[in-house]
Amino acid sequence: MIFPADNIKSGGPIKTKKAAVFKTFAKNTVLYHFAFILIDNSLQVLAAVLLNGIGQKWFKKSSQAIMLLPHFISFVLIGLFAYNMLSYDYGLVNNFLKNVAMEPIKTYSNPSIWTAILVLTHLWKATEYGSIIINQRLKTNDALKFLAFV
Repeated sequence: MIFPADNIKSGGPIKTKKAAVFKTFAKNTVLYHFAFILIDNSLQVLAAVLLNGIGQKWFKKSSQAIMLLPHFISFVLIGLFAYNMLSYDYGLVNNFLKNVAMEPIKTYSNPSIWTAILVLTHLWKATEYGSIIINQRLKTNDALKFLAFV
């Protein structure tokens, strides 16, 4: 049983810690997915338009290959990469900050930083796949449809 029986019998609002935690989870899930959808689509269109404007074929193909690589990497490896970059003791970012005589950042104990980390790692993994699809669609359209799309 999730909630105590006396709260259910009273008919009043159930105010438990579990309900507050669920409310926070639901709010964060909706807000993160809204950010993912809004920013993903914007960056995918921007990357597709920029890739469409590249004139040299070898540069376009090599940039697409490099940008598409994170799509085929698992989220476990993305997490490991993020850990190696952001670790307080051994991370690349904090080692750089220590070398320039700045205070290291405690990324794993600061919740406000994780919002940016989650959104940026998702964008890094998801942007190029959609932009390649949009880029292929842009190649098949004529100039009027292209201008209407942008």
